[in-house]
Amino acid sequence: MKANMKFIYLIIFVCILSVVPYLLISCGRGGRNTYEEEVHQQQASYVTFALVWYDNEDVNTPVAGFDVDIYDANGKVAFSRKSMSTKDIAAAAIELETGNYTASISDGTFYSIVSFRISYSGTQIVEVKLKRIAARLTVVVENVPAGAKLNAQVLNASKGWSIALGSDKKVAMMWEDVASQVDIPSATAVNGTITTQPTYIMPTIPSDKKSFVQLEIVESNGSCRSSLLTCDRMESAGKYTVKLDYHDITMPLTLSTHTINKWETLFVYEGEISNPQE
Repeated sequence: MKANMKFIYLIIFVCILSVVPYLLISCGRGGRNTYEEEVHQQQASYVTFALVWYDNEDVNTPVAGFDVDIYDANGKVAFSRKSMSTKDIAAAAIELETGNYTASISDGTFYSIVSFRISYSGTQIVEVKLKRIAARLTVVVENVPAGAKLNAQVLNASKGWSIALGSDKKVAMMWEDVASQVDIPSATAVNGTITTQPTYIMPTIPSDKKSFVQLEIVESNGSCRSSLLTCDRMESAGKYTVKLDYHDITMPLTLSTHTINKWETLFVYEGEISNPQE
């Protein structure tokens, strides 16, 4: 009986010896994979985007999902993802190889194009300033008869936009060179002043050096006066206010430009009459 037990123990011992090397090899491979992953993580390069607002008034504006595209120095797409929330973008660590890149981020209302370089391993934080795609226009007319109503149109706003690669392989915002007429919501005089609601419009088409605004004021008795206004171009993210006196709206007018701050511009009439033939 004892001899049989010894024989059984011997068989068990031999089986253990035959299995242990494979277990050790398996464990060794697992450890090596973990080590290689750790080394890769230490040597890899990542970019994280920190979103900030170009205009503080836009901070609480609801936004849709952002499309994020990253291009390398040759214009090849290195990363692309649709409908990322601001939280998704802030949390994302995007792995990139060493080199120069340009990122475009847009959601239809805001956009940003930023260039950066990945030059070392680890995580690099890139600040992205989000600007409004549209310009904002408000029209103010003073000394208006009671009950008068203002109708206005911007005549040469761009029809649309896209983010694309130029011939130099650089990413840029491209405005369609097709004019679109944009109606400004009608407004009625209150205490002698007409003030329209701020209206968001596409910037002036690329081929025009000036913006054109058609005004019409209809009094309560049905009489009407109108004017074609010529002012400086309206650009993306700009805030523009046209301020006029009712009595000046009798002929085409050229408006002077006064810069209030880096966002706001005031267009006023200072006696210059436009030539509609120009």
